[in-house]
This record gives sequence, structure tokens and C-alpha cells, in this order.
Amino acid sequence: MAYIGATPTAVPLTGADIEDSAISTAKIQDNAISVAKLASTLDLSSNTVTLPSGVGGKVLQVVQHSTTTLYQTSSSSFVAASGMEVSITPSSTSNKILILINMNFEEGVAGSGASATIYRNNTTNLEANGFVYHAQRSGASYQFSSQEPMQYLDSPNTTSATTYTVYFSRDGSGTASVNWNNTRGVLTAMEISA
Repeated sequence: MAYIGATPTAVPLTGADIEDSAISTAKIQDNAISVAKLASTLDLSSNTVTLPSGVGGKVLQVVQHSTTTLYQTSSSSFVAASGMEVSITPSSTSNKILILINMNFEEGVAGSGASATIYRNNTTNLEANGFVYHAQRSGASYQFSSQEPMQYLDSPNTTSATTYTVYFSRDGSGTASVNWNNTRGVLTAMEISA
């Protein structure tokens, strides 16, 4: 560029010289912004972590609930362990929800057992999609008690609040229990971006 008179002294460009709206998305080079630079929020009071949307294949939010409440049933059909549940609101209908469960099963009759599954919004039994847990007692002298981890990847196809509840039943006779002997059941729901 030609100048009349002396050439101006070069001055380094700083962030203060650029207006906030001066650079469009199209002007940002691919891979110029890492996930670590994206804003996130952490709410310790509700055990929730929320990351920005649009980050494919990433965990967008995590919600967790735990309880030591004892649930028991003599039913051979699935019944709700009401309170043994976690609620999450997906940000997109295409995102998935990963459910992680760790809880204690107990059955006090030899040859009997306990089963558990997860219901979405107390209406959809995810057992139909292959998620169910069975535990069988083999000994005659003692109740079996087993801390079991379970997981299921759900596609709820909604942006409404979605609740996942443990349902359980006895297999055979006797009484099946969840969170036996003051153990703690923990449910975690993670929203995974599409």
C-alpha cells in the first residue's frame, strides 16, 4: 500500500482491536477451537454437568441419584422401586441416554431369584430391548446378596423430561429385595450427543 509521506509504524493487533461480532463462524479455521475451550457448567447441588450442544459423540450432561431405601416385593411381575429413579431432559431428539445402575439384590428362598429391568417414564419396559438382569440363589442356608452393575443405552427420541425407574420382581417364591442390608443404590443418566 502506498503512503504520502512516512510509512506508519507497524503496531501489533490485539484482541481489543477486534469487535465481538467482527469474526463470523465461517472465518474460524477448522479444528481451531478445542473442546476444552468450550464453556461448561457444573452444578454440584444437583449432580449435573452440562456441556455445550453440537459436540457429536460427547457427554452433554450427567444426572445421578442414590438412595439406601429398601424395596421389597413378593410379586412375580415387575413392580416399581419408586424412588429408585433418575430424571434427565435430553437437549435433542437424536441424542441417546446411557443409564448406569449399581444396586444390591437379595432373595431369601433357596432355588428362587430376583429380576430387574428399567422402565422409561413408568410406561416403556426396556426389557423388550434386551435389558434385564436375573440373579438366582443356589444355596439353601443363606440368602444371596449381590451388588450388581447394569447399563443400557436408550434412544428416547424426545426433548421432554425423561425418568428411568428400576422395576424388579421375584423369581420363584419368597421376597426379593433391592438395597438389602442398608446398601446404597446408585443410578446415573448421561446424555450422549448424536
